[in-house]
Amino acid sequence: MMNKLRLLILSYTNPLSDPRVLRQINFLQDDFRITVAGIPPAPEQVEFIPVRKVSNSPLRKLWWAGMLLVRNSQPFLKRYRLENENAVNQRFDLILVNDADPLPLAFELADGAPVFFDAHEYYPREFDNSFVWNVLFGAHYTRLCHQFIPRCAGMSTVCKGIANEYERVFGINPLIVRNVPPDTGLAPQPVGDNIKLIHHGVASPSRCLEQMIKMMDYTDDRFTLDLMLTGTGSYWRKIRDMAAAHPRINFIPPVPMSEICKFINRYDLGVYMLPPAGFNNTHALPNKLFEFMQARLGIVIGPSPEMAAIVKEYDMGVVAADFAPETLAMELNNLTKEQIMQMKNNAHKAADKVNAAVEMDGLRNALTAIMEGREA
Repeated sequence: MMNKLRLLILSYTNPLSDPRVLRQINFLQDDFRITVAGIPPAPEQVEFIPVRKVSNSPLRKLWWAGMLLVRNSQPFLKRYRLENENAVNQRFDLILVNDADPLPLAFELADGAPVFFDAHEYYPREFDNSFVWNVLFGAHYTRLCHQFIPRCAGMSTVCKGIANEYERVFGINPLIVRNVPPDTGLAPQPVGDNIKLIHHGVASPSRCLEQMIKMMDYTDDRFTLDLMLTGTGSYWRKIRDMAAAHPRINFIPPVPMSEICKFINRYDLGVYMLPPAGFNNTHALPNKLFEFMQARLGIVIGPSPEMAAIVKEYDMGVVAADFAPETLAMELNNLTKEQIMQMKNNAHKAADKVNAAVEMDGLRNALTAIMEGREA
């Protein structure tokens, strides 16, 4: 039997809590001998190279900002370091690098091996609604992408809108690999008289969660909203304070990432309203949309184009006309139990067609084609 090719999956995240990286490990390990470089703790089934993030003291942040202002990105790029410097001496047949920050390290480790870039965002405009971010980081990530994307043997990203922008600006047409979990094999649960809404994810200001809390002021008494959020800090406290007086909003403890779909299967509708504050929010196609689908829920969203296209294609939810809380509430109030059940059944059908196995086949084929081209 031929030896498997050595694949390094490089990320500056913890692979156990990064669903996209974890899917790469799980679905590519039959075809490649995988080593993962990332933030500990390590996945059990693969070789692991720890990555350490240097302390980001106020003085060091000021130093990074100053260097970025004069177009010197090196200090900022070196805020992550391999704990095992011997990794530089290892030989890999192929490197799959996640996100833009590790691109320089990927080419350092590659030593001539092909590098495949998986872009989880459109980095030059990741927080482009912030003037400070644009001044400091927008130019940095634009330079980084111009420098390294042309050197990559291939590239993937999460949705069509982001792929189109990479092609327009950098001249590369990325493969689209959507953030879809594995098929869970779950069944839709019956809809009762009380309609149970769920939203899960990170409590971040960029997610505009207060819009969903305001939405509940306009929904009728059939609806309850459970928020399963991770995070701490001032925004977390703001959201808790906003919802405290509302009798139909509850906060529930987060469950492990691998258990999300099974846990939320008990709900009726997954809700996500993400106003288009910046390029990446406008084109967002997040994990949670597909987790709602794999949990066999109906889906209620605002008119985010990437999400709306999926919901409409499979007729598994409602797309509001705008992002106003009262508009989404009106859509909810108009729904009958029978309509919600039909959405859940349609999500059930879609889950057989849209799942991680299907998406990861595309990535596997792209990596295999790169290696076959080198051997030809």
